[in-house]
Amino acid sequence: MINTRIKKLAACTLLTGIVACQSMGYAQQSEDLEARVAVLEKALAEHQDKKNGLHISNNLRFAGLVQMDANLFDGVYNTDAEGANASDIFVRRVHIRLFHKLNDDLDYVLLLLADDDNTEFLVGFIRYQLGNNTEFRLGKIKEDRSFSVAYIGEELTGERPMVTNAFATAFQWGAQVHRLFDNGLRVSFGAFKDRKFNTERDGLDENNSLLLSYNTRLTWSKAREDWLIHLGASYGLRDVAGDGLSINMRGDVWKSNTPLAQSGTLLSVDHADILMSEFVVQKGAFRFESEYGSLQAESLDASQDDASYSGYYFGVHYFLDGRTQQSYDSKNARFRRPTNENNVWEVYARYSSLDLVGNNMGTKANVAMLGATYFLNPNLHFQVQVYDAEVSGPGLSNAPFTLQDGRVLDQGNAIAARASYRF
Repeated sequence: MINTRIKKLAACTLLTGIVACQSMGYAQQSEDLEARVAVLEKALAEHQDKKNGLHISNNLRFAGLVQMDANLFDGVYNTDAEGANASDIFVRRVHIRLFHKLNDDLDYVLLLLADDDNTEFLVGFIRYQLGNNTEFRLGKIKEDRSFSVAYIGEELTGERPMVTNAFATAFQWGAQVHRLFDNGLRVSFGAFKDRKFNTERDGLDENNSLLLSYNTRLTWSKAREDWLIHLGASYGLRDVAGDGLSINMRGDVWKSNTPLAQSGTLLSVDHADILMSEFVVQKGAFRFESEYGSLQAESLDASQDDASYSGYYFGVHYFLDGRTQQSYDSKNARFRRPTNENNVWEVYARYSSLDLVGNNMGTKANVAMLGATYFLNPNLHFQVQVYDAEVSGPGLSNAPFTLQDGRVLDQGNAIAARASYRF
């Protein structure tokens, strides 16, 4: 009987050892598999990155973009000619980008920007990545204001909405850091030289000291299979330091000679607070996106009250193949190019509004847009949009909206077409 128990005990011990060894083997295999997957994912990312641009070496890459536009417009878009039909063909953008990777964590980017009127080094910054989820940028960079501000030229549907152009400073000298957390939250902070809101547009106060802007943005995203939700909000502080403040925004048509939304000039402003919110939902080939922004300016002039400006837009997009989506970059809380760019159509509609009325001056502009984009291949695509604009507010009683014969131009239409070549 004792021998039987000893045999059972030995058998159990042997069986336990075998199971333990197998478990250790499975654990080791799992770790090896995870390591191999990580290597393959890195190789895939590097391969996808190399599809764009000319690679001079493993660490040096050139890429570029050429965009040709055509604009046709009338009415309030062309007050210089009393609302007559106008048209133009022009180079909207030429981008030449240089990416130089110094090591796995550090690289820098230079961008040469040209159009029909200007050529300049618009962007140059150093980028340091602390792990996969934290990044520092220093140089001439974009303010992290919202996802539509983050679009680069090749990703844009027409022009950016009025509200984002009005309340963001675009490319300025500054520093920025952002961090992505595992739960989908992302936060960023930045400080910039502000050359947009003061009257002189030089980024300096009356004592030739820097005018600074500060910005923070918080976003959250969640993705499951073929759907995605993106939520975000940002706050910006603008130091105007007693200078004047004015905002003038074209109504989504680049060559229009009349800014449809005009604030007039606040004579002396201490600072401005800017709030923006953003919402996107994507389900399959359908996407809805919207942003809202407001600017509160504290007036120092006794003859003028504080000003409050606001704007918003919402748009719907759909890829006609029923499968293509706009790719999403969670690390930078922004959308990038479509998942398929070969022989696919995208159709969209957008309604945009910007209200710059205050102190019994200024105008409000509402612009409706319908458009379509055809992606021939990853390098070449074509787009066309039709716009209908309406302007209101006390500023209509003044030039350029009120003509010498007393007529008031408050409506207009436009067509914009674009061919984009990416290399």
